[in-house]
Amino acid sequence: MDERKLSYRLTAIIGDEPYFQTPGLMTHSSASTGNTFKDWRMWTQINENDYNWSAAFSRRFGEGKDISTSMKLGYQAWTKRRSLDLNKMVPWTRSWVEGTTNQKAPVLELPYDLLFANENIGNGDNQAYYYADAIGGRYYDGNMSSHALYLMADQKFWNKLRLVYGVRAEYFDLTSKQEELYRRSYQDEPDPDDVQRHRFGVKESSWRFLPSLNATYSLTPEFNIRGSYSRTVIRPDFREVGMFGMYDFEIDGYVYGEHVQSTLIDNIDLRLEWYPSPGEIISLTAYHKMLDKPIELIHSGKGLNEYTYANMESAKNLGLELEVRKNFSFLSDKEWAKDLFISANGTLLKSEVNVLSHWDWINNPETQVAERVQQRYPNQDRPLMGQSPWLLNLGLGYWGDRYGVTGSYNHRGPRTNLANVSLARVEYELAPKQLDAQFYARFLKKKMEVKFNIANLLDDGTRYYVNINDYEQDENKLDVLKKGKSIRYNKEEGDNITYRRKEGRRFSLSVTYNF
Repeated sequence: MDERKLSYRLTAIIGDEPYFQTPGLMTHSSASTGNTFKDWRMWTQINENDYNWSAAFSRRFGEGKDISTSMKLGYQAWTKRRSLDLNKMVPWTRSWVEGTTNQKAPVLELPYDLLFANENIGNGDNQAYYYADAIGGRYYDGNMSSHALYLMADQKFWNKLRLVYGVRAEYFDLTSKQEELYRRSYQDEPDPDDVQRHRFGVKESSWRFLPSLNATYSLTPEFNIRGSYSRTVIRPDFREVGMFGMYDFEIDGYVYGEHVQSTLIDNIDLRLEWYPSPGEIISLTAYHKMLDKPIELIHSGKGLNEYTYANMESAKNLGLELEVRKNFSFLSDKEWAKDLFISANGTLLKSEVNVLSHWDWINNPETQVAERVQQRYPNQDRPLMGQSPWLLNLGLGYWGDRYGVTGSYNHRGPRTNLANVSLARVEYELAPKQLDAQFYARFLKKKMEVKFNIANLLDDGTRYYVNINDYEQDENKLDVLKKGKSIRYNKEEGDNITYRRKEGRRFSLSVTYNF
């Protein structure tokens, strides 16, 4: 992939109007004073091989009897191998006039497309060129594999109770070798006693036993009570363990991987569901999720635009969900009333994550040796990243045999977008109100179907904000919410919009013909 980040610096302010015409070129003099690369052209190449295989055996017992059982035994496995090669070229120009060492070179104000035209590339006055970053090359070699044995049973008792249960024994192995990047960064061989030894790579090898149980009891043919428990696991990917910074255009920052571990989740839910007629449902679900070591993207605290993946201590989600899908046959016995549906889905969610800091160095008071740790911060708990306190989906549709139309409305409450060890700097997302529509018609004895979709009719934008004025410091010098304040956006209280994004309205037309 050929990726470019080119920007312009402030040139002048004329009549209170800023003008940006100075390309962000690097020089040797600015590099020697510690300035970092702002602009670049970068080539990346990822080579990945994925293999998957599985085998399963199943058998049914007691077919047609009051108690029937279906057993399944299986094995699943996959392996991934990935390498990343990266070469970065930095736009560069002279520090001094050619032939001197103390006269500053003239400022270049050409646009990049002219600056890097063939006739202008060079190391002379009023010229620029690409300078190779010294740590380009192989960034990591990664191997990831999973082997799992599972045993499950599906039992039915007198057509009233159904139990589906089993266990999965899963072995996961991750190795991400990054010693080569260390050699180029520090110009030295890896030393197991070096304070930067954590940069040599990431490893994780573990067995997990993941049980599950799902019970359904039918009070009537139309009304069920469901309950379930399951233990699941979320594995880190190569990007989350790659300890190098890649620029993210959306957050205008560099994202680093870390020594993150897998997240273990215990899921419990209870569901009441009623099926008044085919295609209709009214259900109420309560659920609880307990997450051990959830992974979040957190501000590193080292720079204004550096973010790092990190495990939090734990998190929990408590939710209540109501779902309704009903036709209008209760108003009329006409055929159109059976094809006219209303749907709604609403969720209330309480989420809380027990926050850990990013990785930091502390001096162990017993051994007097520097240790790299994550620390638990009191009174810093907040909603888990990506979790909204409420979600709402509404829909109205006519699904006829020849033609149909559907309209849907979606909205949700604020959610954590970017975490920070300082609560006053946590960035939240205000989601847009979204209205979508779809039309379809069938022609030529229903062999041809035409669909027209309109997405984001309201063209509402997504906003990101921070509650910088809603916090005060406690006795530990940590941010805590002031009494009566919340994380919700309130413009009158000085909440700061950091970023806005609009995706625009989208239209699509498709035609399908079945021979």
